Amino acid sequence: MGTLSKLYANMNDSAAKKSVSRSFMIPKFEYMRNWLRCITVVRNICAHHARLWNANIVVKPNLPNRLPNQWITNRQVAPDKLYPHLCYIAYWLNSINPANTFIKDIKSLLAKYPAADPAAMGFPRGYQNEPLWQ
Repeated sequence: MGTLSKLYANMNDSAAKKSVSRSFMIPKFEYMRNWLRCITVVRNICAHHARLWNANIVVKPNLPNRLPNQWITNRQVAPDKLYPHLCYIAYWLNSINPANTFIKDIKSLLAKYPAADPAAMGFPRGYQNEPLWQ
């Protein structure tokens, strides 16, 4: 992931960056560059068996006001928590494969492990009503 993130960030051709980001229904390549960097950090936390569920994640994702596909309306979330990262990952996966089960799997995990406090992960109240999480 780190190599892909750096490769994309270091591309000189803005038109190519825009083309790649738009293929994932991400209107600005700056969002994709940021999300690639963020997902690299999240991946590294997981790969090194560090605690993720209530971690303070240093690299913060840019959350656009709106996107072409289902997205969140409440962007007043803790940017250093897991929730905003799950949002861009869910959006990205939905643009690649609308039939993916990521959102369903996250909801199942939250139901299966009630001791893992969603608020500690940065989930806002009523997140289930967000278009992305439907």
